[in-house]
Amino acid sequence: MRKYLYLLATDKSEGIFDVVIKKILFVLSLIYGFVVRLIFALYRDNIFRSRKLNCKVISIGNIVLGGTGKTPLEETVAIHLLEKGKKIAISTRGYGSKNESASDEALLLRENLKIPILEGRDRFKKAVSGINNYKLDTIILDDGFQHWKIKRDLDIVVVDASNPFGNNYLIPRGILREEISSLGRADVIVLSKFDKDNDFNSYLFDIRNINPNALIIKMKYESVSLERLFSISKIYSTDDIKGKKVCVVSGIGDPEYFEKQVRDLGAILAVTFRLPDHHRYGLKDFRAIVSACNEENIDKVLLTQKDAVKFDFISPVDLKDAPEFLILKIKVDILEKKDEFFDRIDNIYSI
Repeated sequence: MRKYLYLLATDKSEGIFDVVIKKILFVLSLIYGFVVRLIFALYRDNIFRSRKLNCKVISIGNIVLGGTGKTPLEETVAIHLLEKGKKIAISTRGYGSKNESASDEALLLRENLKIPILEGRDRFKKAVSGINNYKLDTIILDDGFQHWKIKRDLDIVVVDASNPFGNNYLIPRGILREEISSLGRADVIVLSKFDKDNDFNSYLFDIRNINPNALIIKMKYESVSLERLFSISKIYSTDDIKGKKVCVVSGIGDPEYFEKQVRDLGAILAVTFRLPDHHRYGLKDFRAIVSACNEENIDKVLLTQKDAVKFDFISPVDLKDAPEFLILKIKVDILEKKDEFFDRIDNIYSI
């Protein structure tokens, strides 16, 4: 059902029956929009109170459902702050968690950064506990643009340049969590997945009109290397898959972009597995992947970093006769205004 509703929200299902359902979803989206505007107004007018933490808070969020590329940006910001000597943690609600204590993003960030991940529905309470336990001076609020309960010192919003606002409808008719005008609250707007194939000029004009004071930066993701699953000593050049048949597996919000990254490396996508965002992998999935690779005579399976951390159920015995599972490692490439971006972050500490 969830997958079907997402297809309707993204206009990828166009049957006769779908037209009727979309009209119903449109009415529901009007109700949803009213509720969101009401809640925001209650916070804006201090009827509902936003609470301030005893540390700096940087929110990194978006205004749509699906993958905009927040997690790699959070990692980039965190590394910058660590290099500045800041004591940081990341606060996340833990949506789509594999178990009660670790979401996909939390597992990835914990593994890459070795910093505290404060995960739970009561984010203020978790943050206070984290500040006391770890003597934090900074919290990065994951997916925090709509989390008005906590005051923030900097609001960074990530917009997917390849599909910025979907069909411009609110949930559930579209993928917008808030109206596009909500970008007026942002301090920094990051246009992710920005490359020569994006026709973004008209959107950029609209965004600048909505928020002329925001710093707008363009960013893309650069493929760096391939790392064998469970063996960080086995690192390969991305050239090693050029011209070779591969299997691509992803359970993320934007599988098309990941597949494009692999194609851009010159690989041949012979088999693809597109699973729902936050998919919980198990032995059944693993065996299906191995079987498909054997049928197509494929010896390499490519995973995103976010998916790779959820394959911890596999044992060395399972991998013995399986194709090689490789993680595509990426890094953030800020195309312009890089110094201004980090200056904007650093300036919150002088206030």
